[in-house]
Amino acid sequence: MRRPSLLTLMVLCMVIFAASTGLAVEKFSVDGIDVIVKYNPANEIIAAHVYLKGGIAYCGTERAGIETILYRSALEGTENYPKDKLRSELARMGTAIGSNASNDYTSVTMQCLKRHLDISWNIFADVIARPLCAEADVKLVKERQQNDIRQTYADPDGYARLLSDALYYRGHPYAVSPTGTEESIGALNSALLVEYLRQEVTKARMLVVFVGDVDKAAATRLVRDGLGSLPAGTYQAPVLPVPGGATAVEHKVEARELPTNYVRGYFSAPSPDNVEDALPMFVGLDILRDRLFEEVRTKRNLTYAVSSSMANRRNNYGLLYVTSGDITQAVNVMLDEVAKMQNETVPEKDLHDKIKVLTTETLMGEQTNGSQASTLAMQELVGRGFEMAEQRIELIQKVTSAEIQRVMKKYVNGTNFTVLGDTTAAQKMLDAVAVR
Repeated sequence: MRRPSLLTLMVLCMVIFAASTGLAVEKFSVDGIDVIVKYNPANEIIAAHVYLKGGIAYCGTERAGIETILYRSALEGTENYPKDKLRSELARMGTAIGSNASNDYTSVTMQCLKRHLDISWNIFADVIARPLCAEADVKLVKERQQNDIRQTYADPDGYARLLSDALYYRGHPYAVSPTGTEESIGALNSALLVEYLRQEVTKARMLVVFVGDVDKAAATRLVRDGLGSLPAGTYQAPVLPVPGGATAVEHKVEARELPTNYVRGYFSAPSPDNVEDALPMFVGLDILRDRLFEEVRTKRNLTYAVSSSMANRRNNYGLLYVTSGDITQAVNVMLDEVAKMQNETVPEKDLHDKIKVLTTETLMGEQTNGSQASTLAMQELVGRGFEMAEQRIELIQKVTSAEIQRVMKKYVNGTNFTVLGDTTAAQKMLDAVAVR
């Protein structure tokens, strides 16, 4: 009798563990604030995340980065916790607070030990609802953010990503980074942040997620005590236009002297709420990634980096990516592999093996309370609801070869290419793509 592989045993153990925990996830409202709690008393780590719905489409491109600056400034001092006290208290408890602005929402996150939950939450709630936004602190945070932006421009991968977003999302809010531009950050000041806090940080925009040894009663008390003074407000998800790159293909070439050329190709992809297409696309692009690595890197030695993937946005995109000195040959091989997946079904053994790998990776990626909170929030805000975070593995395991072929045919067409590097090589590549 053939013994099961180590990978099979790992997957089986993880699935059994995940199924046996029976962790309850519940959504409810506290004074108009949406709250999700995943009760897990297994360890002392507690993740508490607060999300502001809307993202760049809500803030507006002219105010891009305002929520980034607001919550980075908040960590410089609040009404009840001046800078020195705030930092010393966080350090004493080992509590971590951070923030991040994405296309569809801004997150402010906290991780703490159960025994420090009350004081950590008091600080966290003050950061969210009562930041001082002192002019000197805002100026310092702005300078840091503008330096980060300049470093992104200097980094070929980062800059190519900005170019690709601007190209594919032309005429769309996503064309501008939610963390801001040098110009939009430069226009901000303390008064604008305070006014934005007063008008736009409201209960209606808020989602709070707890994962850890926090039950519904405790979560209700914490949210009501810490965030209950915020204005109620109103919120409707912004209506997003169709990205320009989804209806008309354009390409962008920008010259830069580099050791290699950076190519990013964007095509339309299903958003996370379109589960019937998004999960087969996720599996299919991961299979394609393996094939690209084999054909472009291993067999032909054309690159050190090649991949395919998909983002998690309300208006979503898929990506073909490669860096190479011979981008014409590399991209042609990539498109040949795309065509194979569109014209042939994935062999059942290959699909079975890939699903086992993705099951393992998904479970390993959800090992921390913080990662579970992030997944619950993403599915609630961009997907089909927080319940999908708990059903994802089961649904991945049901993906079929026919579904993968269907979505590859449906979506991986009309690719908008951005090339950073040698313009002659770029034009040769684009000419070859045009005649395919």
